[in-house]
Amino acid sequence: MDLALYTSGAGRKNLRYEVLYKESDEEKYTTLRWLIEQKNCPTIVYVSRTKRTTELAQKLCDDGIAALAFNGKMDKAEKQANQDAFIRDEVQVMVATSAFGMGVDKPNIKLVIHYDISDSLENYVQEAGRAGRDQNLQAECYVLFQDGDLDKHFMLLNQTKLSISEIQQVWKAVKDLTKNRAIIQRTPLEIARQAGWDGGRRRDARQDSGAGIGERRLSQAREERAAHLCHEYSCQKYDGSCAQDRSVDENE
Repeated sequence: MDLALYTSGAGRKNLRYEVLYKESDEEKYTTLRWLIEQKNCPTIVYVSRTKRTTELAQKLCDDGIAALAFNGKMDKAEKQANQDAFIRDEVQVMVATSAFGMGVDKPNIKLVIHYDISDSLENYVQEAGRAGRDQNLQAECYVLFQDGDLDKHFMLLNQTKLSISEIQQVWKAVKDLTKNRAIIQRTPLEIARQAGWDGGRRRDARQDSGAGIGERRLSQAREERAAHLCHEYSCQKYDGSCAQDRSVDENE
C-alpha cells in the first residue's frame, strides 16, 4: 500500500489579530458597526450569551446592516435557514454563540469579531480560525475588550463548577446505563439528564426520597458542563448535531 504524507502547521499566516479596547458598551457597538461597514465582507460576530445574538442582530438590522442570529437554543429549522442564508451570501453578518461554526466551511469569511471574549484561548483560536479558510484571502480577527469582561468571565466560570457529588452523580448515571449493555448510544446531554439535569435543574435524589432540603436550580452552563463531563467518560456515540453551546442564557 502506497501512503501519502500530508502535513501542515497550526500557523495561519493570512489572519491578522487585534484587540481593541473600548471604555463603554456604546463605544463597543459603534466600533462593531464601523468594522462591518468598512470591511463589507462575510463576517461572524461572536457573543457569549444566547439572548445577545438576537438582540445584537436586531440592533444591526435596525441600523441598516443585514444580520442574522444563531445560537444553540433556537429552533432547528430556523438555525438551518439562517446558516444556509449566510453560506449562500444572502446575508453577510452572522451574530452567533460558540454553537456556530462546527462543520461550516465558508472560504470567504474575511472578518471575525469577538464582541464578548471567548471562554478559553483554545476556543478563541478555533472560532477566529473560521476566517480566512481560503488561504489566498487576508482575513482579520478582532476582540472588542472592556475592563469588566474578564471579571464577568471568571465569575461565570466559578459559578458553573461541578462539585464532587455532582461528578459522582454523572458517573452513576453512566454505570446505570451500561449495567445491562456494554455499548450504549447516548449524547452527552442525554446522559447528563439521566444523571438528574433537566432543563437547567438538577433533581436532588435525597429530596425524591424525602430526606433532602429541596430542589436546587442550576444554570444552563452547569448542565452543559455536566454534558461535557459525560463526553469525557467515553460515550460510544457522540452526535455532532448535539454539540454543546458554551454560551449562557441569562438576563444580564
